[in-house]
Amino acid sequence: MVVKSFTKIIVATVFLTLLLTGVFVINSSAQKYDEYGIFIDLLNDKSFVSSDENCLFINGSVKILQNPGNITYDFSTSNASTAWYRNNVPEVFNPIVGPDLLLQQEFTPGMCENISYLGDGKKVTNHSTSEWLVPLHHFRFQLNVSREAVDEIHFFWNGSCNSDDGIRVFAWRYLLPSSTAGWWTKLKSVNETPVDVVIYTDPQDYISSGDYIDFVVVPYRTYTYNRTCVSTDYVSLEIAASGRTMRAQFDTKPINPQSLWRWERVMWNVSTPPGTRVKCQILNKSGGVIGDEILDGNEKGFTKPPVMLHPLFGNGYDQISLRFHLETSDPTVTPTLFEYAVLWQPDKEVWQDKFPADPDISDLRIEKRTNSYLISIPIYLPQGYWWSKFHATVDLSEGGDINFSILDYSQKTLIDNVTSGDKISSLCTRVIRLRADFMVNETENPRLEEWYVTFKKDIVGPQFGSFSPISVGQPTVDFTIQAKDGDSGLYPSSASYRLVYNVDGSMKNSTWLSAICVSDNCTDCTKQWHTLTAKYVPVFYSSDLPIDTKGETNVTLYSIQFSIEDMAGNIGYSNVYKIKIDTSPPSSEIVETIKEMDGNVTFHAEATDDAQQVKLYYEFSFDNKTFQEPEMFGVDDNPPWEWRFQPPGSGYYRFYSIAVDSAGNTETPPETG
Repeated sequence: MVVKSFTKIIVATVFLTLLLTGVFVINSSAQKYDEYGIFIDLLNDKSFVSSDENCLFINGSVKILQNPGNITYDFSTSNASTAWYRNNVPEVFNPIVGPDLLLQQEFTPGMCENISYLGDGKKVTNHSTSEWLVPLHHFRFQLNVSREAVDEIHFFWNGSCNSDDGIRVFAWRYLLPSSTAGWWTKLKSVNETPVDVVIYTDPQDYISSGDYIDFVVVPYRTYTYNRTCVSTDYVSLEIAASGRTMRAQFDTKPINPQSLWRWERVMWNVSTPPGTRVKCQILNKSGGVIGDEILDGNEKGFTKPPVMLHPLFGNGYDQISLRFHLETSDPTVTPTLFEYAVLWQPDKEVWQDKFPADPDISDLRIEKRTNSYLISIPIYLPQGYWWSKFHATVDLSEGGDINFSILDYSQKTLIDNVTSGDKISSLCTRVIRLRADFMVNETENPRLEEWYVTFKKDIVGPQFGSFSPISVGQPTVDFTIQAKDGDSGLYPSSASYRLVYNVDGSMKNSTWLSAICVSDNCTDCTKQWHTLTAKYVPVFYSSDLPIDTKGETNVTLYSIQFSIEDMAGNIGYSNVYKIKIDTSPPSSEIVETIKEMDGNVTFHAEATDDAQQVKLYYEFSFDNKTFQEPEMFGVDDNPPWEWRFQPPGSGYYRFYSIAVDSAGNTETPPETG
């Protein structure tokens, strides 16, 4: 629930006069407390609602409107109504092309205004350009009730035509609501206007899955004049709803704090019987849904409170609105929304809770409360900041004491016995909670008046070091780079990389892919150099490519870039490294020619093609005829390439070298040593 009970002891009871401080009373239902960073709407009325559909506001709650009634749609009020015209169609109307018609043109806003009011002298007229063809007007209405709730459809058209045979009205009838397939059904053919058409039988067959209804008005061909015309003065749609509505929604008015540092959370209290749910979306100042790239999950909507708003920090959202959706799978059952609240932090670089005395808002920043302790809601680290200090204001004049501690998100203790003013920059987490334990007896009553956490700026992101390899030739390669952050430390799980491929001459980017930190002790807050790895990166075309080549197989890796966050949320980006493709193997040979060995022998090799490594192999035989499988004696990673060989036993030996270049290309072994 949004509103929680207020326990007698523990938190200080503030004098009633404080209720008037920082409180902006929007109306009897909605109140904004700027001092505390709180907005709450108890939904006693709908005066803070900017728009709603199918909602019933009753007894401090919102439900899906389930009462029968008639709803009228026309072009004077509905932004969801659309009209088109087409000047030339065959008189024999094609019944299977729809609901969108070929070559039709949408009415302009001025044309829509001309058909918005009955008998105002305005109209929209269209003529055919051939005596063998006729014009038409096409009207589409979107309902704000679900198709299941519609019992009747009443279409009204007032206008005229110059055909002696009159006018015809068609409606698109769907084969299935999930498909656009269907046909134009002729509802009426008359030579007098206005035209009234009522659909009593199976009205849901005329409503799409998006709750649209389409009508076409088309005259017969005239034989008196050279061209046929049709004029529309007014058009409307009225539906009779049984109250079996399955969906409702409403948008709030903008919530605009007087002082805002960052948004905190949205909370609400609902009752959702089985088969029902309530969703919440966060809207920007233009009324649009904030995208998932800013607030992940917002486009689909949140079904469980709270919604954390800290990702909005730094993105310019100085005001927001909310959109609530109420949905049910059973039209006889409705979810109920009782109230909602929005929290924000008004003061810069501080998270605080002043424990307002108003019981409607007193516990909005308290996660858990007992008679002996309380725990705060999660406190999220703002991007570009780090933890600084903990503060608390207490009143111990009536005895007792309060012990404070810092917890992680799962309520595990991180710092115990913290006192007001203590530094907490040693924390290694992006989310904390505060806990207060009250040391009391029957005569003691310690009071917590407020507590808060301060932040300090950390705006320098991670830095990067050496990268390898720059030259590749194998089908898959592991790329590595060094990274470090000396302030808040690295956040290893954020490590990622992005690839660019040359697809037959065109460059195509991958998304950001997860890299791994393979160094020892590569944990949160580490401030040492660590190695980030992009493993098994495809260099050429394969089924594992992280891009869609649309069937093109002439693909090679062009470049790679790494990124990683520090614990303060700053993102560091490496250089973009252009990758050299080298598929030519190196070559090498042993310099010495030795016929007999007596003790240790030093071998030298020469290698070409920028060899990065040379390996010495030998084969052994007792009879100088049959040799055993080759064994590697040693690896030299730096020139000059040399090895000191100690024969393991008497017999015959032959030697050869294998070079490996920086691209991973390996020299082919010789047939004989």
